[in-house]
Amino acid sequence: MESRALRSDLPSSQEPKLSQDVPSINERALNHRAQQLARAVGGASHSRSDLAGASSGKVVLQRVHGAPLPTPEQDEISKMAKEEVHQATSKQVFMQYSNINPVFSKGLPHPADVVEAASLADVPLPPAHYNLWQSLPEELLLSGKLSSLQLEGILYACQRHLTILPDGSRGGFFIGDGAGVGKGRQISGIILDNYARGRCKHIWFSVSHDLKMDAERDLGDLGCYIKVIDGCQQLDKETKVFGLSSEFKEGIVFSTYATLVSSVQRGGHNKSRLQQLVDWSGGSDFNGCLVFDECHKAKHFVPDNENRSTKIAQAVITIQRLLPKARVVYCSATGVSDVKNLAYMERLGLWGEGTAYKTFQNFLDTITQRGLGAAEMLAMEMKSAGVYVSRGLSFRQAEFSSLKVVLSKEQIQTYDTAAHVWSELKKSLGVALSKVAAPSSRTWATFWGAHQRFFKQLCISMKVPAIVAEAKKALESGMCVVIGLQTTGESSLDNELVQKDGDIHGFVSLTKEILLRFINEHFPTVSRAEPVQLQDLWCVAAKDMLSEFVTKMDLPNSPLDDLIDQLGGVSSVAEMTGRKGRIVRGEDSKLKYELRDAEGEALESLNNSEVCMRC
Repeated sequence: MESRALRSDLPSSQEPKLSQDVPSINERALNHRAQQLARAVGGASHSRSDLAGASSGKVVLQRVHGAPLPTPEQDEISKMAKEEVHQATSKQVFMQYSNINPVFSKGLPHPADVVEAASLADVPLPPAHYNLWQSLPEELLLSGKLSSLQLEGILYACQRHLTILPDGSRGGFFIGDGAGVGKGRQISGIILDNYARGRCKHIWFSVSHDLKMDAERDLGDLGCYIKVIDGCQQLDKETKVFGLSSEFKEGIVFSTYATLVSSVQRGGHNKSRLQQLVDWSGGSDFNGCLVFDECHKAKHFVPDNENRSTKIAQAVITIQRLLPKARVVYCSATGVSDVKNLAYMERLGLWGEGTAYKTFQNFLDTITQRGLGAAEMLAMEMKSAGVYVSRGLSFRQAEFSSLKVVLSKEQIQTYDTAAHVWSELKKSLGVALSKVAAPSSRTWATFWGAHQRFFKQLCISMKVPAIVAEAKKALESGMCVVIGLQTTGESSLDNELVQKDGDIHGFVSLTKEILLRFINEHFPTVSRAEPVQLQDLWCVAAKDMLSEFVTKMDLPNSPLDDLIDQLGGVSSVAEMTGRKGRIVRGEDSKLKYELRDAEGEALESLNNSEVCMRC
């Protein structure tokens, strides 16, 4: 069923009047949440004097006169009791999430186990009064395409959008769910509800164009076949002599944050993409959805000092202010890693006109002075006000194990040789710096940085044989294998390409490249003590000797290329990285460097393509 057909039977929702009853965070609310947090974590009640003593930061030790000292048996019993309390408290860090509101009984349970922080679980969401069932067809609910948990997020987002803040802008909603809960499906549900009520223009920001396919999939699964416009670039293509094609005057503009901060040359002058989106939406009267997916990209915003803010953060703030009636949805699993990162979320109504804090700085100072616990109390207050939900997948059925990799004799010898070479390099570098009278602080900082990268890469490389063995064992058992690496080593590979003019016929050792690059670029040979700069013969000889020895060292290959080759090559392994090229084994079993986008495919789509081809 198409969503457009839903609109004819629905009355337009009444726009709310200016409300002064906007929930705000204040001192009394924080104290109230502190007591709730104490009950949720400790399960104990405290008197006012107990709380006051705790807040003062003082510990008072009292001994009752004449009380006997505890016996060893009593000490043991006390320790056991404390251990039991600690275990019970640990279990309450996260609690099973459940929809206790009968409003959501129409939806099916979420297919996975979902948990919520214990402190948030102690706080209920406000009463639900938004009639979401007016816009969503019953078959959508009965089929389970939207779980009860996802319906809850959609309903409270739409309900929040009925609130007008004291400054005249519309209230926003924050979806802080973790991976697997279905943030994209909830965003699609919010858009579907608004489209069914006659609001046909929406803007959706995300970090990559690849996610456009995910957005189309989520919308299509809900039976919502709204046109998803591929950013401002497609608007440019569809703009003819007489203006934009009527087919593209409605729909969802899916744009990246990078596009938002860019501009285009038109009519002899630059026009920002931000202004282009504002013009397309209709300006200040726009009342559709303004979605900031992965909104943590805008976290670096500094109020009253925008020169220190990133361009993305400034653009996100600007478009919110230019579209005051927009229905803003912030969406990120890591959006509040620090309270200061909330600065761009002006639509939450936590500070500003009509609240306890005139500016964001006042709000930030109050929260940070109270430590980490205050941030948790803030999250509780936001949930109780109906502006925030945060659920995540449970690790109840997940299994974890650590594998100890025993080094072979050859690997131990390689490590010892590498440590000896770095020790000799350090001694020689110290002598060379004194001979040429070169400034040493910067050189030593570079030395220790290269030293750290070398041994980190060496340790990763030495784990490859064990990883390959475990991966093959898992594949034989019918499992899927996902391997994560700390680095791809692309910069070292690129440097090797430059050194050899692209003529590479074997695997590249990242560790060897790191060590040789430091010696070639940072080992000093020219004396600065003399008026005329001359090469110091001892330094030149030491540099040549070190370079020659490192070149002959047997150091491990690049871990990523080595893993792919040992697990069946590029035809069997899907690489999901940002690398432009890699070392591959050809049909003649010879190794060569090959670009990943050799067939002209855009780099940003390569990861998805490789996964689809290997599955």
